[in-house]
Amino acid sequence: MGKINAITNKQVFDCLDSLLVEGDDVFVHSSLSGVGDLEDGAEGIIESMLDIVSPNEGTLVFPTATTTFAKTGFFDVSLTPSETGAMTELFRLKYAQKRSCVPMYSFAATGKNYLDYTSVYDGFLEEYSPLLSLIKNRGKILLFGVDYNKCSIYHLSEERKMVDYNFYKTFSGIVVDEQGESREGSQRYYVRKRLNTIKEVNWVGGILESRGKVQVGRLGAKVIKSFLAKDFDDLCMEVLSDNAKAFIKCSEG
Repeated sequence: MGKINAITNKQVFDCLDSLLVEGDDVFVHSSLSGVGDLEDGAEGIIESMLDIVSPNEGTLVFPTATTTFAKTGFFDVSLTPSETGAMTELFRLKYAQKRSCVPMYSFAATGKNYLDYTSVYDGFLEEYSPLLSLIKNRGKILLFGVDYNKCSIYHLSEERKMVDYNFYKTFSGIVVDEQGESREGSQRYYVRKRLNTIKEVNWVGGILESRGKVQVGRLGAKVIKSFLAKDFDDLCMEVLSDNAKAFIKCSEG
């Protein structure tokens, strides 16, 4: 017996089917709590996505970040759980063909181009960066229960423009690979100088919508959105070219 008043699997499928097509590479930012009760929870969502994009033709990618590596200095690619939500952890454990052996900002993927998003990379602008691969492959970003502030691809433009509120920092520790072998590992990221620097990019998404480059689907009372990663990246570069501090909402101290 299904949950009373829950969003049905058919509603989930129909919504996603209006936003994605077979052959899409899709990078999913998600929050189950941001949508409400679902008939089959995260499993129903992921399986609908896979049915639509088709793993033989398209690719599904989820972030499986573990930012606590900055404090713990330990990352096991097989055992360390994702810290980016329940859906990402389910995807990592049950559906992903591979997770990148990268501390702090790993990605899990399944489908035709899964290797493009799960290679080891050192920084988001490096050759094998999953975010650059998404742009090169004309991939889409899907916002499922979250807003544009979760759209991590905007960090590419900040690094290209070398914004002065960020700096390069290297995080080091022990990394355990798929074979269970440990090694010393490190990762270099372009991060905030001050943790109380608050960023706001929802308004950038609003501009993208006004230009007709965002597809919108309804799921109950919630709105689900998809758009080309390249379109969002291009727009972020445009707004930072006009104002180097365009993404800053608040920065103190």
